[in-house]
Amino acid sequence: MPLFPGDSVDTSGSASGSGDPRLRSAVASGERGDAVGADPEDEVLSVAELDRRIKRVLEGSTDGISVSGEVAGLREVASGHMYFTLKDEQEDASIGCVMYRTAPVRARRLVVDGARVVLSGR
Repeated sequence: MPLFPGDSVDTSGSASGSGDPRLRSAVASGERGDAVGADPEDEVLSVAELDRRIKRVLEGSTDGISVSGEVAGLREVASGHMYFTLKDEQEDASIGCVMYRTAPVRARRLVVDGARVVLSGR
């Protein structure tokens, strides 16, 4: 995705085009924290660190809740895990779900496309 109008991104991830040369230089050299618009005092996170922080916040705030919705796009893969989308029946919202192969057989039988379910888990 281009960073500035007129820019393009090649497959190696380096920016090119008419954007700010400081950004292109920082991207090309692998520098951090010197990008256009970044305050030098702001912390620049790696993708992995941002992912860890989001995971901690979400896991801490969703313990003990149940979610209702409709199962869609169910597929069972060779490993035995089941992947599906849980769709809200009232609004345009959905979340991706996985049921691991170690889930009880009786629970696995209830998860079919179109089923209205109430789920809890991690």
